Amino acid sequence: MNSEAKRYFKYLHLVREDIREEFEQLGIHQKVLRVCDFGCGSGISTFGLALEIAGAECIGIDLFGEELTPKKLRQYVGAVRSQCQNPQFPENLFPADLCRLVAEKRSPQFIEGNIVGNQNLPRNIDLAYCKKLLVNLKGKQAKDRLSGEDRLLIGLKHITHSIRPSGLMCVIEYDTDFRLAKYLEKSDLRILRRTHIKRREIRSRGRTNAISTFALYLCQRIEKRATHPIQP
Repeated sequence: MNSEAKRYFKYLHLVREDIREEFEQLGIHQKVLRVCDFGCGSGISTFGLALEIAGAECIGIDLFGEELTPKKLRQYVGAVRSQCQNPQFPENLFPADLCRLVAEKRSPQFIEGNIVGNQNLPRNIDLAYCKKLLVNLKGKQAKDRLSGEDRLLIGLKHITHSIRPSGLMCVIEYDTDFRLAKYLEKSDLRILRRTHIKRREIRSRGRTNAISTFALYLCQRIEKRATHPIQP
């Protein structure tokens, strides 16, 4: 299990570099206490968020599958913990900051949930992190018989409701003809900033040589105030 966990965390430093670049480009500097990585996939980006945002509670949510489950991810954390407690711990086995994260009991929490079905989604999130998720919602073939556009809008609605009023959403998508802004603005979100970055993606052997362009959005949940009828 230790070698398997080591392979899993091998490129965590690269994932963290990407997250740091995204936050710098979008100007995310304020303190956030509760972060959710929606559509977290393997969960490695959730660990990257936990490392990059000091003191934050980080949650990763996805449908997951048979090969990778929350239980499996907890086993990886256990492997890190057991190795880091070894007095003769080889520092090159796991990153030192990952060991501190586990020692401080700040390992991410992983939840199996359904964004479109609104199942097991957290609440009162300060920052929702959505990386290469929304285009998948729009284009994914599912059994719900919804159109891609409806699936996207429903998923966005559920994510937005998970964010506390005036909380933030960070969106990273491939820069394609997909017009994301109109969907965000339909979902009680105000776009604070949008920009583009070019970088080499991370694959099983590290950084690729091919350069991809990504669109970045920083949104804020609109706090709707209750309206009261005018008294005669």
